[in-house]
Amino acid sequence: MGQVTVSAGGLVISGSVRIQSNSPWLSLAVPGMWLEATGVWEDDVFVATDVKLHSPVPWAFYQGPGSLIGASQYQFVSAWLTNSRNDPFLALRAASEQSQVRVVAYFDGNKFRALPSSFPVPPGLKPGWYELMGTVGSQGVVWSSSKAFP
Repeated sequence: MGQVTVSAGGLVISGSVRIQSNSPWLSLAVPGMWLEATGVWEDDVFVATDVKLHSPVPWAFYQGPGSLIGASQYQFVSAWLTNSRNDPFLALRAASEQSQVRVVAYFDGNKFRALPSSFPVPPGLKPGWYELMGTVGSQGVVWSSSKAFP
């Protein structure tokens, strides 16, 4: 268990430990998050077979137009959202133009945690983590796919 100190271009460092993994969770880690990794050491790199992101709770990942999440100063963003009203962004990065909206979020049975309430919930979801892909239309986000994550 350790706090992410660096996350850039596929490189994730917790403290002074470089972590590598094929886990899709590792690609969502940003500085400040706490992660738990199990695996083996290969020289000075920890190769994780399992990665879990523990903190902050709740959080969600969003990629798409900045205006949909209150970051209208940017046309397109990659954002890690929290429920904090004072600072809703764990991390926010300007992104290149994207034709799709991508979200990874936890569905608690009623709503997606850490996402704006304007984001629709596809029918039939059970509690758990989901990856959603969609587009922005005149009525907001329209999901074209939703699947369990990872």
